[in-house]
Amino acid sequence: GNQYTGAGVVIAPTNFSGYSTPVAATLASVVFSAGASGVQHVLQGFSATFATAGTACTSAVHLQVLDGSTVRYSLTFLPAANSTVNFHCGSLNLIGTAATSMTVAFDGAGPAASFMSVSAFGYDVI
Repeated sequence: GNQYTGAGVVIAPTNFSGYSTPVAATLASVVFSAGASGVQHVLQGFSATFATAGTACTSAVHLQVLDGSTVRYSLTFLPAANSTVNFHCGSLNLIGTAATSMTVAFDGAGPAASFMSVSAFGYDVI
């Protein structure tokens, strides 16, 4: 088996998760509401997909991680026609501000025949 010496290895439990797979040309977003006073969301990871069918995306669309209204992480997507862009980020452990919502969302819709999805997971600390 695995042996660890020195500091203990701690794996935080996932206690919130969400996903969004809306209809074509609609923004995908996952919002975790603000916790109680002193509670901070910790985003462990997220995945995103942006696919186009027939029409290329003519302007960039950004996937953002928001701590309240503050952008903490941003990726740019600009898929060609008939293509799919996937992104996965695990082991992120991005700590949010206490009593503040955390959102993982695209900031703009793609062309008419485009599809977006987002999933995210994490835990809370006091």
